[in-house]
Amino acid sequence: MLIRILTTSFFLFFTITSFAQHFSNPISDLADPHITFHEGAYYLTGTTGVNITVRKASTLQGLKTAAGHVVYAPAQGGPCCNYWAPELHRVDGHWYIYYTAGTSADLATQRTYVIENTAADPLSGTWTSKGRIFHPTEDFWAIDGTVMHTESDDYFLWSGNSSASSNVQRVYISKMSNGWTLTGPRTLLTSPEFDWERHGDVNEGPITVAHGGKIFMIYSASGCWTPFYALGMLTMNATDDPLDATSWVKSNKPVFVSNAAAKAYGPGHNGIFASPDGTETWNVYHATTVSAGACDYSRTTRAQRMLWKADGTPDFGLPVNAGDTLAAPSGEAALPVSAVLPNGIYRLVNRASGKVLDLAGCSPDLGADVHQWTWEGSTCQQWNLQATGDGYYSVTSRGGGLALDVVNCSLDNFANVQAWAPNGAACQQWKIESTATGAYTLTARHSGKLLTVALNSTAAGANVMQQTSQNATGQQWHIYPADMVITDVEHAETAMSFSVYPNPATGTLHIQNDAAISGTVRFTIADMLGHTVLVHDKKGVGSNETTGLNISTLPHGLYTLKISTAKRQQIMKVVFEK
Repeated sequence: MLIRILTTSFFLFFTITSFAQHFSNPISDLADPHITFHEGAYYLTGTTGVNITVRKASTLQGLKTAAGHVVYAPAQGGPCCNYWAPELHRVDGHWYIYYTAGTSADLATQRTYVIENTAADPLSGTWTSKGRIFHPTEDFWAIDGTVMHTESDDYFLWSGNSSASSNVQRVYISKMSNGWTLTGPRTLLTSPEFDWERHGDVNEGPITVAHGGKIFMIYSASGCWTPFYALGMLTMNATDDPLDATSWVKSNKPVFVSNAAAKAYGPGHNGIFASPDGTETWNVYHATTVSAGACDYSRTTRAQRMLWKADGTPDFGLPVNAGDTLAAPSGEAALPVSAVLPNGIYRLVNRASGKVLDLAGCSPDLGADVHQWTWEGSTCQQWNLQATGDGYYSVTSRGGGLALDVVNCSLDNFANVQAWAPNGAACQQWKIESTATGAYTLTARHSGKLLTVALNSTAAGANVMQQTSQNATGQQWHIYPADMVITDVEHAETAMSFSVYPNPATGTLHIQNDAAISGTVRFTIADMLGHTVLVHDKKGVGSNETTGLNISTLPHGLYTLKISTAKRQQIMKVVFEK
């Protein structure tokens, strides 16, 4: 098959069966996140304040559009108020969720509770209350319960006060006789003592992970309302007694802290989970874009791989940029694909104005306005399109990772469109359909209304909203790979004209030019996420000369081929087969 490149305005799209697995942060709008992977699915829990909600998906990327399942709430007999930090655990063949709540609106009555489900799938069967989990002689303020498994026993860890009059949060441990009962007294494991723990005098959110004959207890230190919120660590030999405080050695420095360069502040209250194939260890945590720290809805759920240092201790690294494309956990299920557009990073160009969909001020914050602006190539003008598998797409900003969202999920005409944390809502899912003009429309799933530039404006900064279809050019969008450059720059050389064959290609892609070019020609191949996978420069190309590009090491799938000279760029789609 020979395909001649003559213009950048015509694209051929192909449906392919698989892409390199990926995801981007944030993956949800929850604080205090915890992930359990079980039989092909991730189960995500986190603080909602009013109930216990579980989200289920086969991929981290899929959690962005996963519906929340309310499994327990006051209506089912639970306590009234302040539902915090639920964690899903498997104990003795049953499912348990350990959570924090109170019997009054103030926080003085916050205690740890547990519910049980005997079904194989935690989203089926019935959740029943097992009441509070505590020791009756040490019944003080208590939050953030979790379970630690050893070869012989199960243990419960939580954050609490030493007495009814104390306000300092410490981490304690006690042995469990079953999934809802403690036996024996509590042991104090850690109190705030270092400077980095004393901004609020807090040790909370314990979680444990075993590796190389050691058990590591990771906890959050300082107040979540401060930028000093960070992860600390205790270490124990796996053969030692967890109830003996001297078994644990506390690190004098935090192991995971704010990263201003990534606009990720107060990273903490984490969970640790294994990749689907068990070969990798992953850290899920919350962070905020508020540089002063925040303990509110601005916290979002992020995940990144945790490595192991040469001495066998965890290496958490630093919080990564939200919106960056990351390799997914090893062994994940395939991401959904669509015949409309391949998953990838794109820019959306309004047909009426020629301007692109843009985050106002490149703000990474929740509620950032979405408008149109002149193309500047910034990440806040690039959008990650991911098929949901049921006819829609999630559309998230590459600059900050937030989802394209209709404010308050409004059904009204002219409701504003903003950037918000992924939360599974239908007002964050968009049907993308081609039109007779070659452009596309984006229809909000919940309302059936189109993504629209107000009044078909051509002005930079014109607002973007939803509106009933008017068949208007302001409701139509050209969608191009984010790194594509379309130029009408005049040039002295004969217009470039190349024949590309075969397409699909196996092993070698051949490119033949029809006219001589004196300068350097660059051939660039990128995947549909915008990642460059091959670059080949050739100086001085003769008439009818053929250049062969070795593609034998590239995975099969859909790619963009860009052919560039000093004055011209032209792009097309190519398919590689094995």
